[in-house]
Amino acid sequence: MKMQFPKTSAGRKIPDLELIALHASYGQNHVVKGIDLKVHHGELIALLGPSGCGKSTILRLIAGLEQPTSGAIRVSEKDITSLPPHQRSMGIMFQDYALFPHMSVGKNVGYGLRMRGNDAQSVSRRVAEMLDLVGLADFHDRLPAALSGGQRQRVALARALAIGPSVLLLDEPFSALDRHLRLQMQAEVRRIQRATSVTTIFVTHDQEEALAMSDRIAVMSKGVISDIGEPQRIYNNPASRFALDFIGGVTRLPVQIEGVESGQTQCRLLSAQAAPILVDRTLEIEPVPGQKADLALRCEQIRLSAAPIPGFHAVSARIIDRVFVGTSTHFTLAVGETEITTIEPSGFGPELSSEDAYACWPEGAGWLV
Repeated sequence: MKMQFPKTSAGRKIPDLELIALHASYGQNHVVKGIDLKVHHGELIALLGPSGCGKSTILRLIAGLEQPTSGAIRVSEKDITSLPPHQRSMGIMFQDYALFPHMSVGKNVGYGLRMRGNDAQSVSRRVAEMLDLVGLADFHDRLPAALSGGQRQRVALARALAIGPSVLLLDEPFSALDRHLRLQMQAEVRRIQRATSVTTIFVTHDQEEALAMSDRIAVMSKGVISDIGEPQRIYNNPASRFALDFIGGVTRLPVQIEGVESGQTQCRLLSAQAAPILVDRTLEIEPVPGQKADLALRCEQIRLSAAPIPGFHAVSARIIDRVFVGTSTHFTLAVGETEITTIEPSGFGPELSSEDAYACWPEGAGWLV
């Protein structure tokens, strides 16, 4: 079902959260540089990027734990930039969960409600609702030390949701979990987020996590949003070279541009003999005949074959390494003096009689960068 957002009488979508020209600096270090972002009701948006890109700082600015150098933060069109954290109606789930070790699960979950002056009966009722929501109804009286990592995470999520926040903020909450539990908790948090329709900002450096959980992804680099959009669009049609390189595996072949016609760029490989190559898309370059560039391909776009595949570009290659990782096998290929990587589903790769093969990819695929 398509998400319906609240609208004004003029039909304009009202964002639950809006960041306007947001800047933040630590001394001479400018870490957040003019961020503009609108998040609508019920959306889960991931702030995705490497360490030091400013994503956690943005989360702390939204929460009121730090103050911006300039710009504004609005919730439901109300300016909250100068409000202290306890007046912002934000639910926060930290990386280390930050549970009170001396309090029971129930008291941890009800802490924010008690601090807001709610009566004991309403606190007890809300705590029971939240523990049932996260699947911990029987854990009310346990201490955090008696819980597993996944259970502590659920308690932290229940506590963040108990106050009925306008916005839920998640700061890399899965980084301390093993892979199996991390995947379980990603699905569980997404289920709960959808059930509650709480607007959510989720900080992560894990691209798979962002792709799996988010309605939209804001890819961050050096304090700015490099690209923003739905996961499939970001992956299949990135708007920046940084987004292309940061999300998904990319491999490159050096080429020289020979001409542009009907929206396609014709190139020739510089590292091996092959027929002219056609490329449909460019990123941050204007193709000029004679110009040297790279053809960037997703690793899974390249198929290994014992012979050229009709309708595909093909170049002779030699397999120099292969790594089995369970569901797939990663091949390192030598194309002339250039090494590229391809990913084949395990058990579905080509039957090759030697280490010599063809690297093939669909005509028009990839990006010139």
